[in-house]
Amino acid sequence: MRLRVILLSSVFLLAFLLSSSYIHVANARADGWVNVEVLSFDGQNIFFKLEIYTVGNHVEDSIWLKLEPSSGSVSDGSSWSVVVEVWRGISNVIFNEGTNITVFTYQYSYNHSYYEAEPRLAGYLLFPYDEHKLTLYISPSFNITLDTHPYVCGLPSPNYQGTFQVTPTPTSEQKFMHKFELEIKHSPAFASGVLLMLSLIIGSLYKMTIVMATMLALVFVGRRKDSLISNVIRVSSATIFFVPAFEIAFNSLKSPLPLVFPDILLVFLVPFNTALIIASLIHRRRMNGQAFDDRSL
Repeated sequence: MRLRVILLSSVFLLAFLLSSSYIHVANARADGWVNVEVLSFDGQNIFFKLEIYTVGNHVEDSIWLKLEPSSGSVSDGSSWSVVVEVWRGISNVIFNEGTNITVFTYQYSYNHSYYEAEPRLAGYLLFPYDEHKLTLYISPSFNITLDTHPYVCGLPSPNYQGTFQVTPTPTSEQKFMHKFELEIKHSPAFASGVLLMLSLIIGSLYKMTIVMATMLALVFVGRRKDSLISNVIRVSSATIFFVPAFEIAFNSLKSPLPLVFPDILLVFLVPFNTALIIASLIHRRRMNGQAFDDRSL
């Protein structure tokens, strides 16, 4: 009898917890959600389309977007700064009677003043560990609860993965404001694989270039045979032709980015090896001239 009472009490307690959980979820249910598609980004600018879906007819209502405030010092060198807030209203609003959904559509391109792309070295992105971030604030004129789950956004490149999330950030002046955060980066597996490949290729090219430069220097001081000049010319020429060929293949990996830091490392190899070839040809010509003079005597 006691066991039956315990089991019956457990059933009632479980039913109460489930009903309470359902009520809590129902109260927290979102009546709007966000969809994002990034159309382009290059480390300096980002162009994207933002769609905000709301339940009900809100054609007469409005939604404003605010960028992260940026500060700048005045021109006379004073220590104080001016905070600038930029608000943009969404004018493209469509209501679908069949679904009872209102869609606010916003497209815009933001530059590096608001769009963050890091880390950098000497001003160039450290691919493949570059991360791209954008933060906006959504301020509707009506009461709306947007879905706060993280979602994947559309991107122009399959090599990146983008996620975005919306969180409520109400203030005394903007009671229905939400914070929108977008992040684009490579997967850890992709970044590790590309870094390993670049390290092997760029490291090998620099190693060969240093070996050829050392070999040429030893030839100049007479500690190596002049016949090694042909090896320097051959290896340096192969490096010069390899760099642009690899760059063509590398573009598909770093797309849609332009120049990144590994590009700079590769570009530096071209003038170095060109200088080695020119120095080798000059030395060979000088040695041939001396040999001709010796035979003439």
